[in-house]
Amino acid sequence: MKFSESEKTYAAEALMSMVEPAREERSISIENPNVPVTPETLASILGYGSTRAGVQVNEHNALMYTAVFAAIRILAESVGMLPIIVYEGDEDSNERERAKWHPAYSLLRRQPNSEMTATVFKETIQGHLGAWGNGYARILFDNSGNAKELVPLLPDRTRADRYAGQLKYVSRGNGGEEVFDPEEILHIPAFGFNGLRGYSPIGHARQSIGLGIAAETFGATFFGNGAEVGAVLEHPGRLPDRARDNLRESWNRMHQGPDSAHQIAILEEGMKYTRIGIPPEDAQFLETRKFQVNEIARLYRIPPHMLGDLSGSTNNNIEQQALEFLVYTLTPWLEKWEAEINRKLFRPDSGYFAKFDERKLLRTNSAARQAYYAAGRQWGYLSANDIRKEEDMPPITGGDVYLSPVNMTTSERLIQDPPPPAGQGTNNPANDSRATALRDVFADAIGRMLRKEMNAAGRGKADERFYAEHRQHVAESIMPAARSVARLLDRPLDHSSLSLIEPIIAGFSEKRHEAVGDPAMVAGEEAAALTDQLIAALEKKL
Repeated sequence: MKFSESEKTYAAEALMSMVEPAREERSISIENPNVPVTPETLASILGYGSTRAGVQVNEHNALMYTAVFAAIRILAESVGMLPIIVYEGDEDSNERERAKWHPAYSLLRRQPNSEMTATVFKETIQGHLGAWGNGYARILFDNSGNAKELVPLLPDRTRADRYAGQLKYVSRGNGGEEVFDPEEILHIPAFGFNGLRGYSPIGHARQSIGLGIAAETFGATFFGNGAEVGAVLEHPGRLPDRARDNLRESWNRMHQGPDSAHQIAILEEGMKYTRIGIPPEDAQFLETRKFQVNEIARLYRIPPHMLGDLSGSTNNNIEQQALEFLVYTLTPWLEKWEAEINRKLFRPDSGYFAKFDERKLLRTNSAARQAYYAAGRQWGYLSANDIRKEEDMPPITGGDVYLSPVNMTTSERLIQDPPPPAGQGTNNPANDSRATALRDVFADAIGRMLRKEMNAAGRGKADERFYAEHRQHVAESIMPAARSVARLLDRPLDHSSLSLIEPIIAGFSEKRHEAVGDPAMVAGEEAAALTDQLIAALEKKL
């Protein structure tokens, strides 16, 4: 019989896969009909799951090692907490809107199947990825061809394979094996070399995980044996078997276990106690356990402080590490989720796509968030209601206005609206260069005061006492600007002007005090409005 080159390639891949890291315990039996006969199972039976540390490691018992369990749980819960939103529009532009009417919207946002919520579904699939390196879900379609259910499949019983050159997915359940077309399976693989199946992180880090489990087992045994590595009771004579057994049992009963450790022992008949082994400190027991936690952090690309190791973390860098966790750890997973969902649930020409909403994770950096809002509000690409929506706050009246800095324009407007010839003014004070200069001067002074308010609010210090002092500071900042304008216009500015300015400043301060919990959202609008009021009052006076 002759084989084609493609069939030879498939056969070679099957043989090579038999020596991949094991995914089941070695003690399993292929006589059990519920155990799938896969290369991973055969590798485990042949002993590929054992480690140099003397313990067997597979995707099941590795979860009993707290560092592995914590790492997988962190990834699963982080992905699970982020909502997947279905949009209609262009994925590469902002011309899009939430497609709440699409069947996939509710499927991905609330309930992918009748037995679990969207959060649990995402946690389950991401947990499979963290342990086995592959996440599978069966897609059930309605009569219209839209996905109506997503049902997770066990990764140790599901595999991607080729039959006569065609990609198929095989999943084994209680009723036997089922074969699915690629369009029926949502498959998210971890890093791998053949593009079909991801490598198991646990399988490829078996030695490191085994060392961690061995160190943990050693520590438990150490304390279980009365905090001693091991010891010998020497008797000058020869003890019968029964006497030797009784002596061992009575000794263990008196001194074994954490509650019985360090009790005084009474030796009779010339017996002598000799300790063997070395203390854990000398064997660098604690250092080994700590190092293995860092190994797991490296394996899953998780900041060590998230696994409880704070030795290399400070208050200054933990927030930065959280941002790096989002960018370098979660984002690659989210990209894989989005690519597979968009490929399997939407036609390329449908105009629909799904995307994770990552804003929940971005809220950890409060200072950066406030700076982003302030810049967006100042430069006109965010409205007050845009920001309130980001913060899960209801909209406010007039909050859909976008600001435009008075000292900014475009080259097109300069060409279309050339300045009037020298010596020719305008009858509209709003377009007068003097009015523009006045606004710039006052806006700068007011902006400094508003930034001071925002900083105080961010530190939780914008209270009654702050605003009582702040009113005076605002007046002191505005008056030098007003005097400068008076000198520029060669007009006198007497104390009676305070009667015009002070009520405006007082009203501004009171209004800002009411909005203290929302400083960044209205600061730009308030600055522009207050500037216009002060200009109107001063022009009337002058």
